[in-house]
Amino acid sequence: MLVRESICRVLEDKLRAELAAGRGADAVWLPPGPWPDSLPIGEAGLGADSLELLALAGSVNEMFHIHDTGIEDALLARRYFGDWVDLIQQSWKANAGRVSFHTSGSTGRPKRCTHTMLDLAAEADEHARRLRPGRILTAVPSHHIYGFIFSVLLPLQAGCEVIDIRTQLPARFLEDDVLVSFPEHWQYLGRSLRHLPAVTGVTSTAPMPTGLARDLCTRGLHRLVEIYGSSETGGIGWRDDPDAPFALLDLWSVRGAPAADGTLLLTGRSGMQTETPDLVAMAESRSFHVRRRRDGAVQVGGINVFPAHIAATLERHPLVAHARVRLAAGACSRLTALIVPNDPDVDQDKLRQQLEAWIILHLSGPERPRSFTIAAQIPTGDFGKERGWLEMA
Repeated sequence: MLVRESICRVLEDKLRAELAAGRGADAVWLPPGPWPDSLPIGEAGLGADSLELLALAGSVNEMFHIHDTGIEDALLARRYFGDWVDLIQQSWKANAGRVSFHTSGSTGRPKRCTHTMLDLAAEADEHARRLRPGRILTAVPSHHIYGFIFSVLLPLQAGCEVIDIRTQLPARFLEDDVLVSFPEHWQYLGRSLRHLPAVTGVTSTAPMPTGLARDLCTRGLHRLVEIYGSSETGGIGWRDDPDAPFALLDLWSVRGAPAADGTLLLTGRSGMQTETPDLVAMAESRSFHVRRRRDGAVQVGGINVFPAHIAATLERHPLVAHARVRLAAGACSRLTALIVPNDPDVDQDKLRQQLEAWIILHLSGPERPRSFTIAAQIPTGDFGKERGWLEMA
């Protein structure tokens, strides 16, 4: 069962994310954390109006499965942050069987991913035995499955302190610290710190560039452990050598050979059956190389986004005939879009301004392209196949 301090961190991260999704830039005015029990969730505190309050209560109920114990209506009756923490704790004392996380589906709509606490705790226990942390330094939000396992459950299993480093690094690092982060943040640390701390690092949410992983360890990082998995599956494999295959976590068993397309079928310790989110190539009986995603997603800031869905959203704009979206080249993993307008003589500056307004209304922050290339047609090669395009300044 989660301790109250852990529930406070998860709930704060969850409410911040929900309000940010609805308010956009206005969410930066939320009060700094950690939030006190006395903080009102309504107008006098977080500023949630009646519609936001309904959405927040529904989201919290869905994540923590408060409805399993029949006290979900109290979320609307009790409107202080501490009240909601108490309700989650009360619910989990009665039945801490399941927890749900959200990720984008193939259409870009949020997809609920439900897990048993037994499965998540088994994974956290395996990481705790392998990493043996003295402290967890976390740069990831705790309401996503990666952060939940590594900054909530793992510290409970290991009996260690958790320090949130999203806004400030600790004054000093200890030898048995485990720093939990994601590729973009690791890149920031590599550029910002003259000497990297001699600690164990953990990375997930997106593929870790091989060159960056090697550079971090060359410059002082003791070890970098990469976790492979998804919101749907939890952790599947791990490695601490960027050139090595991923080793399957102990809690998974392989259900025969990979399918013809490279999909690997797995069975969890509790009997959960799933398949890898990517196409894989087996190296040995319990190790594999990741080839490519099956669903066409790419990661922006550790969040799965779907270029095909984003392009379709852009094509709904009345001035756009065709659109294509991909990751931009360079260090920052953001999206760029190619736009073919209905009118070839359209004022390109005005079109870009309209598209900027359009994506704010229709796409989340990670989904929004950061640049637009305007072209007369989709570029093709000699055999009529689409090819890439050069970004314009």
